[in-house]
Amino acid sequence: MGVATRRRIALIESDELIRRLALRWLKAAGHAAFATNLSQLRVGQDLLMVIADVSSVASAESLVQRVRMVRDVPLLLVSARFHRGQAASQQLSRQLGVAAVLAKPYGSSELVEAVSAALASAAGGSTDTT
Repeated sequence: MGVATRRRIALIESDELIRRLALRWLKAAGHAAFATNLSQLRVGQDLLMVIADVSSVASAESLVQRVRMVRDVPLLLVSARFHRGQAASQQLSRQLGVAAVLAKPYGSSELVEAVSAALASAAGGSTDTT
């Protein structure tokens, strides 16, 4: 019997502590996830989604373009520069053309909910988590 390959979540996060915590939380929620950087993403990788830390909206736009050149997968952007709140998050995610955005700092439940919402949105499902 062969082993099924699971599509994985690529996490681009420069802060080591946040990277380790986010990977732990994603794996605890049942996701296969790995840390990487933008230059390591390759065409043909079997990705479920990309989660990436960005320093500004301008850097987010550049990152989105670069990821889209490699793979068209749902993107969840995280940043300390994003504002909290559902309306602000939805407006910014539409502006950037990504599945979701998440303001830092965030906890495990916020990350897992944002991943679920991003995947549901990409699949055409509801993003209502209430």
